[in-house]
Amino acid sequence: MKLSASLLALSILASIFIGTVADPVLAVGETWPNANESDGCSGLQTATPLATKIGFLSNGEAIRGPYGDMFGRTVSAVRSDLVRWTVPMSGGNVSISVHERALPAFQQVTANLAAEQAKGNYYAVGSDTYGYAARTVSGSYGISRHTFGISLDINASKNPYQAGPFEPGDKFTTNMPTWFVQAWRDAGFCWGGDWKIFKDPMHFSWQGPAFTPGYGDPAPSYPVTTTGTNFTNKVFDESTFFGGKPGVHLIGDVSGDGAPDPVRAFDKNGNVVVQYVSTRSDYAECSGVSGAIANASIETHEVIVGDFAGFRRAEVGVVDESGATVQIELLSQRGESGDTIEIATSVPVRADQTYVVGDYNWDNAPDLYVIINQGTATDVEIWDGASGYATKLKEFPGLFGDTTGWQFSLGDRDLDDRPDLYAFEPSGSGAIAHIYTNSGQDLTVTSTIDLSSGVLTVADFDGDGRDDVWLNSDGSSFGAWMGSNATPTSSWFRNPKWECPDEWDPLDYEGTFLDDDASVFQADIEWLFSADITFGCNPPKNDRFCPDSTVTRGQMAAFLSRALNLPAAPSADFTDTAGNIFAADIDKLAAAGITKGCHDGSRFCPDSQITREQMAAFLVRALGYSAQANDPFTDDDTSQFETEIEKLAAAKVTLGCNPPANTRFCPKQPVTRGQMAAFLRRALG
Repeated sequence: MKLSASLLALSILASIFIGTVADPVLAVGETWPNANESDGCSGLQTATPLATKIGFLSNGEAIRGPYGDMFGRTVSAVRSDLVRWTVPMSGGNVSISVHERALPAFQQVTANLAAEQAKGNYYAVGSDTYGYAARTVSGSYGISRHTFGISLDINASKNPYQAGPFEPGDKFTTNMPTWFVQAWRDAGFCWGGDWKIFKDPMHFSWQGPAFTPGYGDPAPSYPVTTTGTNFTNKVFDESTFFGGKPGVHLIGDVSGDGAPDPVRAFDKNGNVVVQYVSTRSDYAECSGVSGAIANASIETHEVIVGDFAGFRRAEVGVVDESGATVQIELLSQRGESGDTIEIATSVPVRADQTYVVGDYNWDNAPDLYVIINQGTATDVEIWDGASGYATKLKEFPGLFGDTTGWQFSLGDRDLDDRPDLYAFEPSGSGAIAHIYTNSGQDLTVTSTIDLSSGVLTVADFDGDGRDDVWLNSDGSSFGAWMGSNATPTSSWFRNPKWECPDEWDPLDYEGTFLDDDASVFQADIEWLFSADITFGCNPPKNDRFCPDSTVTRGQMAAFLSRALNLPAAPSADFTDTAGNIFAADIDKLAAAGITKGCHDGSRFCPDSQITREQMAAFLVRALGYSAQANDPFTDDDTSQFETEIEKLAAAKVTLGCNPPANTRFCPKQPVTRGQMAAFLRRALG
């Protein structure tokens, strides 16, 4: 499904980087803090940093990454900024400690619940209500949101944690009224009852300033305690699952844990396939996520990774420069899996231009920096995100000379929470970083980074709040150079307890579909796809074939309709096909005399499994087989379709169901999708 940016009310592109095979360019920009706990709530989830231990945390425990920026760089710093708040509807008997930066959201809850109480609504809050606690999430290294003073548990005994797994619409145990929960949602809180897989209905956590109406501008980041340095100290260099694999290799925090992840994009079956593996999970294949953007190619489109939603969690897309203005299509992490979002800009397409994005004017509508290399001079334009990139905010003619071979990024070198433009110029075996700050300063920093060896981005490696530089060298080398004198550490985003789940989807697989490598019918399935008879079983992503799933009569109609290229037909007047996704295919089969319906002929039974004997009848009618084998099977004498089965055997479309003897046909057994691929290939291939 394609969605327009306006439909989703996007605050577009809080951070982004862009690249092609020949000239990769990327950038990361500032965005408003996001502490959202679950994708089930409004907005994308972000993970908290990891602690050095499991359990309760001491005052000296460091809080690294974006949560340190927002709430304090140690547990002690967080504690020093806690204030008391009385929980509404507790009769004044329950008060908790909350962070002063979250207090406006809690005060909004107070106002919302006062309005409900004025309507006669009341939900008694009891003594089993808990707030601040400096600890990790139970059994893990992940720092609990209770540590930051932004969450609480209400009436725990009546609203217990439930492990699930839950599907949408499943019931769970809670006694909280809908109006009570909505009062918290409206103030910018994520409710544990809205979590997708697990349910924790006692739990509410603040999502961040952008989610609380009337919050105003977020407070500045907490002071950094380290000193800035040149980018000459390489402290991290690891290989990833993508090492040496073809395609575009980029970087972005797609997993939402504060640390950049390796991203790969490549062409397959007319689509741009996008994959990432999580830095928090040792770049293992089992941590990976894959998606596809249809009708695109890395040869004709630039590949984008960036925080388009403004939630500190990157999404991936492609840039189309084939028209007069720049068009962007994103593989969204919001909405349904596989959705794409189209962004139409008014930015004119010119030769050799690059895009980096950050919130230049900090209005929570990130802006598009357009860098135009005209050969002897390079101009920079900033297009207004609030206008949908229809108007220019600023223009800097001739800011650089010829920038061929340069790479661009956004960071915050001067620590004012505004994006600074980094322009990395090749210099010998290293690079010079020209930094133009939002406040107008012109800084120069040296580095030992070889730009020709990969794609870089500016991002915080050690979580101290200062810019570092990451470089992805075709997935083989994923490294970081420090921008401060801090003792380098990756412990805040590397999970020592992480291990692969029991079941996971491979990123690297043969052919079109990821789930048929072990199937004896893989060659038949590939033939079926190449003949445009199947597209997959999980639209719109369609990276699975589901070879062991059974075929319904409706699906069989679609297979045959595509295989035979049957013309459109009037309604067959079956009483059970109106509104069915395969109704048009069923009508075509009926018009061609391939189906007579089911039972008394008034219905088609589109959702019923098709049996092997029914399949024989469909194929014989469709293909007009007349020759008949001499009773090759021992188990079809009582089948009403014995004649069709024998004709199918004579045509060598079926060999039997019990190889190698193949003395039986198994007429009543359902047909799997893999078997159907084999039948159709033998009949039509």
